[in-house]
Amino acid sequence: MATHDHLTAEEEFRLTGTLSAKKIEVLLDFEAMAQALAGVENRLLDAKAQFPSEDFLSGALLRLQALAKRVRGSNRTELLEIIESLVQIQSQQFQSSEHGISELDEAIGEIIGVEPPAKHVNKPKGTGQ
Repeated sequence: MATHDHLTAEEEFRLTGTLSAKKIEVLLDFEAMAQALAGVENRLLDAKAQFPSEDFLSGALLRLQALAKRVRGSNRTELLEIIESLVQIQSQQFQSSEHGISELDEAIGEIIGVEPPAKHVNKPKGTGQ
């Protein structure tokens, strides 16, 4: 009996109309993993929604800038420095949020586009593939 260990599960099934027990076990394991991942996408989307928007401090900054127009002397200088610090914090937070959102998008894409491990099972030994 010829073995089809070098074929993917799909190739073996199309060629023979059946699968080896080993490949069936791998596919069943993959199905269990896929079911476990089913709720992960929604959790990642929820996590993505928790990041602040780019202008999350804009209301407070506008109020502080209006206040700075009424304040004079060293108080005004100190207030303008505080406003500048908050603008920098807002910018840094936005950049961090963008990175986090990008990472979550990649994770969601990997979950949705998961390839079954059976496509890479039983590679010939010593081929380095």
